[in-house]
Amino acid sequence: RNIRSVAVTVLESTHYKQLWGKGFFDDSEKVFNIIFTVEIVLRFFVSKRRSDFFLTQRRQITQENFYNIVDLLSVVPFYISLVSKDVGEFAAFKFVSTLRPTLRLLKVSRNFDGFALLVRSLEIAIPQLPVPLFLFFLLTLGLGSLMWFVEDQLNNNGSDIPSYDGDFGTIPQCMWFTVVTISTVGYGDVSPKTEFGKVLASVAIVVGLLYMAMPLAVVGSAFTYVWDKRTEIFVIQKAKRRLATMGIDGRTLKMAFDHVDKDKSGTLDKEEFQAVVNDLLGLSLSPGNISDLFEFFDDDESGTITFEMV
Repeated sequence: RNIRSVAVTVLESTHYKQLWGKGFFDDSEKVFNIIFTVEIVLRFFVSKRRSDFFLTQRRQITQENFYNIVDLLSVVPFYISLVSKDVGEFAAFKFVSTLRPTLRLLKVSRNFDGFALLVRSLEIAIPQLPVPLFLFFLLTLGLGSLMWFVEDQLNNNGSDIPSYDGDFGTIPQCMWFTVVTISTVGYGDVSPKTEFGKVLASVAIVVGLLYMAMPLAVVGSAFTYVWDKRTEIFVIQKAKRRLATMGIDGRTLKMAFDHVDKDKSGTLDKEEFQAVVNDLLGLSLSPGNISDLFEFFDDDESGTITFEMV
């Protein structure tokens, strides 16, 4: 139904709205919104921690909170439009309404494990991206300024006043050309006219090819690492969902950890870890999953883990 609702919303912006009639799309929108409303209401009432349904008590947003917020945002515009017809003129309302297909497609990713791998890859890659991002701004400003100089200033008859004319009349215009060139997109909407400008554009192309390898390698290596660890990540997700369903929070988990830690060393070996996961928490994971999960937490390969590692 999520895919069908996305398809109907997208087709509403095409000629099919005239072909099938406005009534078809309005009725479809009502049906989908009623179904989605029933779904989110049922999720709320069966939740064992209703106070944390949209936001945890620590004002944090977990993966489950995120999807609950997406569910809410996907139906709110419909009910607002029923209360007031004039609200449709507000830019903010139009913006949220425009995002309906995206929000409804995100609902599908709730049960799509591959999406979690993508999110985890980005979490690993983002801390490494500020360096190439700074280099990108540096190249954009530097090459853009040089392009403005050779394309505009050298052909301005020695005047100190910028011409503001043409495709390279200002530095921001030249920065746009540099961004398109470095990113290897190459729209072709503007191109240098002078010989110096063409040489500089060639330099920008070569620099762009070399530069793009950097962020792509960062994101690619992060995804490769996550893919290699996908089994452990899926097991962790299963454990988190089971803990959330059972209403087990961090404090309860710490109590279970301390209960199994008989020697009070603050660490657990694999057998003790299995006792926490299966016996006390009732997650019923297979020995293979237990082993994968333990090795995932055991970063230093010491054969033991602390509660902080979990």
